Amino acid sequence: MKICTDFRRFASVRSPRASALLLSFFLMSILILVAISVSVLVLRDMGTVRTIVGGTQAYYAAEGTTELGLYELKKNLPGYEPTYEDLLFLSHANGDLNSLARSGNLVVPCEDQGEQWHALAQNESVQIPLFAQTDAAGTLEPSDGAYMNFYVEFYAGLEEGTVDLASVPVRDVLRWKVLGRTGSSTAPGATEAMSEYIPLYNELGFYDSTSPTKFGTADLGGLPPGYQDGKFYSSSGANFDAGYPISTFLSGHVFNYLVLTNIVTESTENETIFYRFRSMDYEPVCEYVELAASGSSTYGSARQDLNTLVREGENLPVFDFVIYHTNPEETETAAVSTVPDWAAVLLSE
Repeated sequence: MKICTDFRRFASVRSPRASALLLSFFLMSILILVAISVSVLVLRDMGTVRTIVGGTQAYYAAEGTTELGLYELKKNLPGYEPTYEDLLFLSHANGDLNSLARSGNLVVPCEDQGEQWHALAQNESVQIPLFAQTDAAGTLEPSDGAYMNFYVEFYAGLEEGTVDLASVPVRDVLRWKVLGRTGSSTAPGATEAMSEYIPLYNELGFYDSTSPTKFGTADLGGLPPGYQDGKFYSSSGANFDAGYPISTFLSGHVFNYLVLTNIVTESTENETIFYRFRSMDYEPVCEYVELAASGSSTYGSARQDLNTLVREGENLPVFDFVIYHTNPEETETAAVSTVPDWAAVLLSE
C-alpha cells in the first residue's frame, strides 16, 4: 500500500511539468510555422517588388532608346535606319534598337504596313522620297547623276477599295509633282519642279486594282508617253518644256521627291485614289519607319519590348527621358562604339 501511495504522489507531482513541456513544444512549433509563413510572404513580396521595379526600369530603358531613335530620324534624311546595341542606363538597365525604314522588296506600301495599296482621299497629298540615306555618314542612294527608276500604279475606287464600274472617272484624277535641287548632294542649289495632271487610261481599261493606270520612268507596258513626262519650268524661267521626261529631270537633280495629290472633282462614287509605288533598282523609303526597341534590367531579370511606327515627316512626340539617373558621378553610360557623341552628352546630363 505504501508503494501505491508513493506512486500516486510521484505522478501528481510530475504530471504538471510534463504538460508544460508539451505545451512549450506546441507553442514553439506554432511560432516557427508563423515565422516561416511570414518569411515566405516577405520573400514573395520582395520578388514582386523586384519584378515591378525591374520591369519599370526595362520599360523606360526601351522608351528612352526609342526616343533616341526618333531623334536620329529627325536629324537625318529619309531612309536612315538607326540602330543601338547595349545602350547602358546606369548599372541595371540597357536598351537595344533595330529599325526598318526602306522596303526590302522594292514596293511601297512596305510589307506589314497596311494593305497592298495606300489610299488618298479627295484633296489629300502624299510625299515619297526618291532617294534614301543609307548610313550615319549620310551616304545617299542613288548617288549624284543616277536616279531611282520607278513607276506608280493607281486607280480610283470606293473607300473600301472596290470600283463602281458605272461611274469610272474620265477626267484628271491625279496630280503628280517631282521636286529636286540643282547642283550636287554636297552643294545643292535651287529647287526646281515638274508636274502633270493625268486621268485614268480608260482606253484600255486601266481603272481597277487588277489593271491600274501607271506613270513613271520605267517601261509602262502599253501606256502612252504622256505618262512618262510632264511640264517643266527651269528656275531661271528660261526653259519650259511641256513634254519633259521624268527620267531626265531626276538624273539632273538631287534630293528628289514625288508628291501625289488626289484631284477627283467630278461627281462619282470612285473618289478615293489607291496607289502603289514600285522601284526597279533602289530600295524605296517606307511610309512608316518601324522602331523595335527592347529594354532589359538585371534587377528582377525583366525585359520590355516597344514597337513604334513613325510616319516620315511627322513631328516627334514630347521627349520623356526618365532613365534612372540621379548622380552624374554614378553614371555607367559607357560609350559603346554604336553610341554617337550627341547621345553620350544627352545621357550624361
